Amino acid sequence: MPSHYTRIVLNERPPGDIDSKTFRSEKASYSELKVGDDQVLVQVTWLSLDPAMRGWLRDERSYLPPVQIGETMRAGGLGVVVNKGRDVKLKIGQLVSGTFGWTEYAVVREKDAEAIKYVLKLHSTDLV
Repeated sequence: MPSHYTRIVLNERPPGDIDSKTFRSEKASYSELKVGDDQVLVQVTWLSLDPAMRGWLRDERSYLPPVQIGETMRAGGLGVVVNKGRDVKLKIGQLVSGTFGWTEYAVVREKDAEAIKYVLKLHSTDLV
């Protein structure tokens, strides 16, 4: 496993258009990714980019709380389970979908990582 991973965090709330100051890239220590008994570590392979994300940047009440300054940008995606807690039924190597955020690795509860079963002729990107 790597010593570090990259995540994209909200740097400031854009007053208008999203620009180069809205987000910042951060390197984080891989060793900080601790998996609890009911959690999995997912290596994120694909991210979704949705119009709803614009609303999540506003500090306003909505169907989901806004992304906070310094927080990894919220996003759905696909990934592979690379580590798991002792109470987890998912298998290492299992393809999963979930809200992992703009990050290379994410620790999430097993219930927040949905196992994906797909036909061999499909590509994982067909599921995004």
